[in-house]
Amino acid sequence: MGINERKERERAEMRELILKAALELFIEKGFENVSIRNIADRIEYSPTTIYLYFKDKQELLHQIHDHGFSMLSGYFVALAAEPNPFERLRLMGLSYIKFATENQELYELMFVQQNADEYLAQMGEDWDQGGDAFGILKHNVEECMRAGQLPLNNVEVYSFYIWSSLHGMIMLNFRQRCISVLSEEFKKTMLIAGFELFFNNLRLITKP
Repeated sequence: MGINERKERERAEMRELILKAALELFIEKGFENVSIRNIADRIEYSPTTIYLYFKDKQELLHQIHDHGFSMLSGYFVALAAEPNPFERLRLMGLSYIKFATENQELYELMFVQQNADEYLAQMGEDWDQGGDAFGILKHNVEECMRAGQLPLNNVEVYSFYIWSSLHGMIMLNFRQRCISVLSEEFKKTMLIAGFELFFNNLRLITKP
């Protein structure tokens, strides 16, 4: 490996280290309560080092959001080969659960951290990656409607219904709500079982 390649690798590794520390702190303390110095202390570097890679903590937040939604879109795009749009929709739901459970901290920053959401809205930050992820869902819902697998109706309403229902189940699991009233066996499969029941109910919508 040449000198330039090694420097690029080291630079990429440092960016990842900074982003990981920022994500952890944004989750632990809330976006507004984290400073560049806090992030520098977490990785045991000086604040000057952070500024060599990112303009400010707002840029860090934007990069984390972009990365998260790019990852999520990647989970969806990988399902494009499935020819049946309704089955593809089911697989998207399972992939969404997989993404959320494998990346809980990132997921919560993307969808739950109020300070982060408020900042992005106030600053008018582009949400292209988030729009792409929702756009994939809408496109798939529209295909289901055209194939007669969902009623011809408002695509955005159906897409929001699906996304928000699944998000609700995920957050109930993350926050351990209802855990005390569930059996030990069901706790192990609650997200998948809950989604499959929800999805089967979607099937019933189109049946006479």
